[in-house]
Amino acid sequence: MACDPKGPGMGRITLTLPRLGETMEEARVTDWLVTPGTAFKRGDVLLEVETDKTVVEVPALTDGTLLEQLVHPGEMVALAHPIALVEAEGAETTPEPAPQTAPAAPAPAAAAQAAIPARSAPPAPQPAPQPAPQPAPPPAPPPAAAVQTSRSSQARAAVAASPPPM
Repeated sequence: MACDPKGPGMGRITLTLPRLGETMEEARVTDWLVTPGTAFKRGDVLLEVETDKTVVEVPALTDGTLLEQLVHPGEMVALAHPIALVEAEGAETTPEPAPQTAPAAPAPAAAAQAAIPARSAPPAPQPAPQPAPQPAPPPAPPPAAAVQTSRSSQARAAVAASPPPM
């Protein structure tokens, strides 16, 4: 509820749906406990709403009188959406929510001006294109493995290569 203490005068304010839980984004009004024209005190429960997790009571944050219920039981309401008009002591009157309308069409002179393309600065120089990278050559074959032989096979080879005895 938006209110500004201004002294003993009465002000008309719009009560909005407060955030009643960390993850709450909307709620369904389940029941109004205060009827229009009824006075209430700070802390009195004005209505009950159902969030995605539980039913929560919405208390009054100041003394006042409920003037009008803007939503009815069963309606879903987004967070911070107006739910009631109240008159509260010491509150500054807030403007009533204006109906949402489509934006006005631009004036003819503005539309004509928008149709003329604006001059722009010359484009910034682009860096010269780089040649495409060449593919890497295939890896070189591994060096020929040295053939290792055992001593016994070396001795046999030497005997076989020697001339026969005479």
